[in-house]
Amino acid sequence: IGFDGGGNQCFPEHLAFSASYGLYQLNLNNGSWATLLPPTDSFPGYGVRFSSTGRRYAVNLNGITVADLRSGDLVQIDTSGVMDLLWSPDGRHLAYSVANCNESGWVQSAAVFVWDSSTNQTQEIFSIATEKILLYPEVWIDNSTLRVSVEKPTVTHPLYEIYDFDIASGSLILWGTATPSP
Repeated sequence: IGFDGGGNQCFPEHLAFSASYGLYQLNLNNGSWATLLPPTDSFPGYGVRFSSTGRRYAVNLNGITVADLRSGDLVQIDTSGVMDLLWSPDGRHLAYSVANCNESGWVQSAAVFVWDSSTNQTQEIFSIATEKILLYPEVWIDNSTLRVSVEKPTVTHPLYEIYDFDIASGSLILWGTATPSP
C-alpha cells in the first residue's frame, strides 16, 4: 500500500483511507489459514514489525501488541502515539518511539523506549519535550546498542542527529550529526 502524507509530522487519526489489509498465517501443510490481525480501513493502518528470529511480531494496536507465534502469548504495552517499531537482531528487545502531537499534527514531545521480552520490562532510552523534534529508533548496532535518530525540521530539509545508547547500562555512547544528502 502506498500513500503520500505530506504536510506535518503526525498523521491525524481522523483521516480516511480507502484500502484495507490484515495479517494472516497460512499453514503450508494443509492450506488452512488463520487471521492474526483483522482487516482495517483506518489510516495509516497497522505498523507491523517481525523479529529477525520470526518468533514474534509487534503491532501498533491498542498501544503496542506483541505476539509470540510459538506460544500464542500476547503482551500489551500501554502507550499512545506510536511512531516506529524496531526489533534487536536477537529478537529479545523491541525499541519503539512515541510522539505527543498537537491538533495541527506537529510533534510536541517525543520519546524512545525499549521493551525486554525476557523480563517484560520497558525502559525509557531518550525523551525530548521540544516542539517539532521527532525521535526514531534507527538501527540496532548489536543486540544491546541502539542508534536513535533525532529529526529537526528546517526551512529547506530536516537536520538529523544520532545518538547511540548502551541499553544494558542505560548510557549514551556516541553523539553526532548526520550529514544530509545533497
